[in-house]
Parts: sequence; C-alpha cells; structure tokens
Amino acid sequence: MADLTVSIPLPSDTESPSVQRALSGPVPQAIIDRVRQKMRENVDTGGAYAGWEPGDAIKYPFMGNPDVVAVINTTPQMQWLEEGRAGFHLPSRWGSRGGRWKISDAGELYATVPFRVKTPFDASGGVTSGRRRVGSAMPQKVYDLAKQMRSGKQFVADTESYKGVSIKTSVAGNQRLTGFGMLHKRAASYDYYRQIFDSFPEELEEFKGYEWESSQFEGMFRNTEPTPGGGRHTEYMTIRTIKPNSPGWYIPPMEAHNYLADAMRELQPLVERILMGAAEKDAAVAVAHGVEGL
Repeated sequence: MADLTVSIPLPSDTESPSVQRALSGPVPQAIIDRVRQKMRENVDTGGAYAGWEPGDAIKYPFMGNPDVVAVINTTPQMQWLEEGRAGFHLPSRWGSRGGRWKISDAGELYATVPFRVKTPFDASGGVTSGRRRVGSAMPQKVYDLAKQMRSGKQFVADTESYKGVSIKTSVAGNQRLTGFGMLHKRAASYDYYRQIFDSFPEELEEFKGYEWESSQFEGMFRNTEPTPGGGRHTEYMTIRTIKPNSPGWYIPPMEAHNYLADAMRELQPLVERILMGAAEKDAAVAVAHGVEGL
C-alpha cells in the first residue's frame, strides 16, 4: 500500500479547518487525476478506471481521523495493475477466487466465463496498450458486422455475411455472430510463456499447449447499457465454458505498473505546498483569536 506523509507544524489542539478542507478535496483529487492520467493508455477495461470516481475513492476522514485521507480503488483490476499478478491456470483457480462451479445433468463440474472482446484501433475510446497487442482486437471486418447486431432481445433479419459469418437471431431474440469455422481459431504453445516469464504454474507443466475449440469470436454478442452521465456504453462479449481439467485457459502474468505509488511520489512537493499553505491560514486565525482574548 502506497502512502504519503506530510508533517504540519501546528499544535495538536489548534483547529485546522483549512487543512481539513485540503485533505477532503484538493489533495486526494490531485492524486486521483494523476493516477488516471497514468492509466489512460494502459487500461483494457473500464472497471479499474471507473473505480477512481471521487465519490467512491476518497475516504475522509479515514478511520475517523480528520488528519488522514485515503484514496482507495477496490476493483480487482486495479490491484493487478498496481501490484502485478502471477500467471495462472484459470480452471485450477476457479472456485477459490470467487468463481462458482455449476453441475451439469451428467454430474460434471463446469463454469461459464464471460470475456470482453476488444474493438479495433480506430474505434471510439482510444487505443490502450492491450488493444495494441497483435491479435487482441477483433479485425475491422468482424467489427463492421458486429456493429449491426442489436443489443438485447430485439429481432432483426440476418445480414450480409463475411466469409461465412453472419448474425443469427435466436427464438428469444438474442443476436450473436456465428459461422466462423476455422476463421480466427488459434493454437498456442506454453513453451512461449516458459521462455519469456520467470515463473510458470506447476499445474501446467504437464501440458505442452492447447488449441481453441472454436473461433475467438464465435457466439459474440453486443451489450449496450446506459452510463451514469446519460450516454451509452457498448461492449462485445463471448461466453466460454471451462471444466476443472480444461488444458487451456492459461492467464499470462501481468507486470506491476505502480500507478498510485508513482503518482504519490511525484505529487509529494505539490501536496506539501497545499497543506503547508492551509496550515499557515489556520495558524494565522489561531493567533488572531489569541490576540483578541488578551
């Protein structure tokens, strides 16, 4: 946990409304703004970024102490971005980290996992580091077709296909892309991960690699929801099924970015100036009140 301590030369019994105002607003807001600036080009999902909304992130007074303010982002994504994360085999961790197994009619354990599919580079929302990675975003042709889908249970006719891919509408009215076949279907060797990362999960040592059972975009659907600001946010999702013995689903390690720690280090001079200026105002008021009482 990153922290920033500033010593203020005020007697403990001196009222300090100016310092408290600084701690409740300008100081934590400056830290949040700097963290968001650092994160802007590296966030693949909006969860970690949205977790820095001041109303949720600023905790003042912290633990009931008017001399302490905390800026907190409790999303799992933020913890991974800040501190990094070891690679792991998703089915091996499922059930112990919040996911729940279901039981099929045949008595076998399984889970359905949602995955967000990234839009192409020229789509709205900027280009994050994750979307720059080769193969991480859907091709433009697939995106052009995906945009024609309707979100929710609305019926429309099938549209013109792209290499056999088309929008199919279920009886319930849900729309998905289907018909990819071998298109955008991948195979991966774990030897690649062993070479570039210092550690590799023991549970994967017996596996040489894996091949996807279907295309990355097979069954993709569009989900559009209203945003608090009055707009609308669209995501493209797929749902995949995993079992405890699924050989794929290795989640690579993530490096630590230290956004919050770096922001606090860089802002320490500014925070000190803000708080020292506020302390001078409180000291001047205390002196004036003391003179009046003589």
